[in-house]
Amino acid sequence: MGNKFPQTDLPQGIGGASDQWDTIQAGVILTDDFFVPRSPSVVLNTPTDLATGVSVTPALLFTGTDAQLNEIGYQVQVDTLSTFESVAGSSVVLDSHVEANRDALTAIDTVTRAGVGQSFTVPTNNYRLLSAQWFLLKVTSPTGNAVAKIYAHSGTFGASSVPTGTALATSNTLDVSTLTGSYQLITFTFSGANQITLQSGLKYIVSIESTDILTGSVSVGRDGSSPSHAGNWSDLQGGVWASASTVDNIFYVNGALLVPLLNKLSATPDPTFTGTGDPHPWPSGNQVTYTVQAGDTLTASTTYYWRVRGIDPLGSNSYGAFSSTQSFTTAAGGGGFTPTPQLHQMLMASGMV
Repeated sequence: MGNKFPQTDLPQGIGGASDQWDTIQAGVILTDDFFVPRSPSVVLNTPTDLATGVSVTPALLFTGTDAQLNEIGYQVQVDTLSTFESVAGSSVVLDSHVEANRDALTAIDTVTRAGVGQSFTVPTNNYRLLSAQWFLLKVTSPTGNAVAKIYAHSGTFGASSVPTGTALATSNTLDVSTLTGSYQLITFTFSGANQITLQSGLKYIVSIESTDILTGSVSVGRDGSSPSHAGNWSDLQGGVWASASTVDNIFYVNGALLVPLLNKLSATPDPTFTGTGDPHPWPSGNQVTYTVQAGDTLTASTTYYWRVRGIDPLGSNSYGAFSSTQSFTTAAGGGGFTPTPQLHQMLMASGMV
């Protein structure tokens, strides 16, 4: 498709400066190859921001615009949190150094070394902390308890990483007398307020620490010959953390991806998305409606946040930024009034909405 510009709008350097154009030249046709593709932008229409009394199966109306006038597909998100992270998925490994790498050990107890740690990085996206795992065995017959903790990171990652400040999260307690004389992967579970959000791309320290281990010790598996993990080992002695770049612990940190309550993508065909120019994708500038279905019925008297972004399959083929976030509150009885897209357009034309 071509794009026509008035003579006065022609970019400098195309066929000469603007004063070199013949006066009879009314415009110029530039092919799309001249332009860098840009992703679509989206504006939310209805419900209006802070609307109340909204149906628990609302129709969400929005309009996307593409700079190259390509057709647009959509992603709609609805959630009870403005971060769109109220739902945790299944457990996944966020970072680890696996058991096959173990070739040495570090003993922890209450007297000499109270704990060891490992720095790690959270992958892309935010996650809810679920558990940590350590490769452990007991030496003689220890009594007492151990916990796993998560700390903020300080130092140079992979060289001098150590915990900083107080623990951000502390796991359940392990009775170390229940360990065996053989290495086992032991899970420490985080619950309640300790299921913190681990932020995308940030670095942390995971530790295992003695609370009162006596009459023996707990051996923590480590890799001292080929420490290939990107982070590094640290240990706690006399209340002070120190680091070593030539050692890695055997560890796992597990979390759940945080996602919105509703995350809907338009597809062909999809009756939940409608608009002039059906089906998906829709012409640039056309208003599109996503209707929440009975299986996803929202809760009455609850505030929800929503946002939309668009993708132009025939243009940049990448999603643009999300629209600004808006909120609405569902009706107390769960009913509310949801006009059809056609009625909504009539009400807008009359100035009633």
